Amino acid sequence: MPSRLGHGPYVLTIREVDPRAVEDRVRRALLHGAPAEAPMTGVLDRLGRAVDHARTLPVPRAAVAWWNASTLPAWLDGVELPGIGVVARDVRRLSAYVVTLGDAWDVAIARYCEQDEAAAGWFLDQVASGWVDEAARCLERMLEEQVVPMSLARTRRVRPGYRGHPSLDWQARLCDATGAGAIGVRTLPSGVLIPAKTVTGLLGWIANGASTA
Repeated sequence: MPSRLGHGPYVLTIREVDPRAVEDRVRRALLHGAPAEAPMTGVLDRLGRAVDHARTLPVPRAAVAWWNASTLPAWLDGVELPGIGVVARDVRRLSAYVVTLGDAWDVAIARYCEQDEAAAGWFLDQVASGWVDEAARCLERMLEEQVVPMSLARTRRVRPGYRGHPSLDWQARLCDATGAGAIGVRTLPSGVLIPAKTVTGLLGWIANGASTA
């Protein structure tokens, strides 16, 4: 992927999601805490069918923005973020992203429920959650490739709405900053994102060997 560090917000398609990795992650979550005698064969069959369905749906898309100390938006300048530290003091660069599976996944899940196949819809919903998380991981690896020539290392991800992280109202800021409307993402007044299978993140980039707060 060509470097986009010097450019404004941009959009890309994430084709690197490994369905097997998603299926394995969801399987482990389903099996965690299940009694040893629980009849899991049918469950795993349904999971496999949900993954097969997911393969036919549109691939994830992402909207990304990069900043350095001189180009930070005012709402980020001087803010302290978990795992990143004080923006513009402790990091060389900052990137924001929005990743979505798109409306077609929401429609597919809802259609199962409309057809009185709620169980199938639930399994596809679980797979979709794993799929968008895996897409975000793939994107982060792609972003890491961009900073290799600069000898920078990433911080841990900041995820608005999670405990100890910025509140959900940051979702709208990240969507605006990355131009996420271009990939069909919109924000409700509550901060909830539409389509449902959409995630956001902020990453700081520090000099190799450095540490943050």
